[in-house]
Amino acid sequence: METFEKNIRNAFVDSAYDLAMKNQKTDPEYQRLWHDYEELIQRVREKMDKENQKIVFALDVLKNEINGMENDWIYQQGLIDCITLLKMLHLFNG
Repeated sequence: METFEKNIRNAFVDSAYDLAMKNQKTDPEYQRLWHDYEELIQRVREKMDKENQKIVFALDVLKNEINGMENDWIYQQGLIDCITLLKMLHLFNG
């Protein structure tokens, strides 16, 4: 990827990340789901020995990395779709 494209993509990803972090603090549905998730994962960990706890933790880390990549791709596709729509409506000639 060229430098400009890489930089602009990173800027958009950073913007999306900032919005996500803000929403995590203010969205009650997200907070409820996160609380439920944390409760369940804690209950699972309590039933495991230390070795299996490490495995579940590693699995959780990998799943978060995968989700982050997927979210970046979804956001990028949304930007592409937005520009495409603006071009179709003759509101953008880039």
